[in-house]
Amino acid sequence: MSRLKVLYGFHAVTARLRADASTIEEVLYDPTRKDRRMQDFLRAAKEAGVRLIAADESRLWGLAGNVGHQGVVARAHENPSAGWVVFVFIFQFLVGIYGGYFGGGIGILMLAALGLIGLTDMHEMNGLKNLLAICINGIAALYFAFGGAVLWRDGAIMAAAAIVGGYLGARIAHRFGRTFVRRAVVLIGLAMGIAMFFKR
Repeated sequence: MSRLKVLYGFHAVTARLRADASTIEEVLYDPTRKDRRMQDFLRAAKEAGVRLIAADESRLWGLAGNVGHQGVVARAHENPSAGWVVFVFIFQFLVGIYGGYFGGGIGILMLAALGLIGLTDMHEMNGLKNLLAICINGIAALYFAFGGAVLWRDGAIMAAAAIVGGYLGARIAHRFGRTFVRRAVVLIGLAMGIAMFFKR
């Protein structure tokens, strides 16, 4: 199971170039930086056959999450350790049980699990999280439906609202970018935690 890890700064990206350039998906760089170090780096990356993408400061900062990226950010494939895979499998299993029983906040929990194995792209994480949520909620919904525990009229109204909301949410996420989504996830998670703590 390969994942994409974000590397930034000349030292980290150059080290990966020298160790195994084939694992680098792409390198984003600041086209306004014209100094000798950047030119040497770009030349080495081109010789290694790495895909180069000119990017502005906001995109570089959004990927690196750090102003010390030096104008160079790479996305490289990396395999998580077996221990982390087992841990996340068990964690997701427990999230599935909790999600089928109650379901509140499972999206935040799954994003945390995906982050533990090194996933960093919020759009990719959101997509995978939503797929897992379909698996959990789909099975739970079938169980409750066959058990006669579903109010179909209310459920149909909420399902329609959920479909429209999910579509609009995905569009907003792509429009405002990964940094906005990451911050929104943190704020929503905190708000849910506080609300549930004080709920009686």
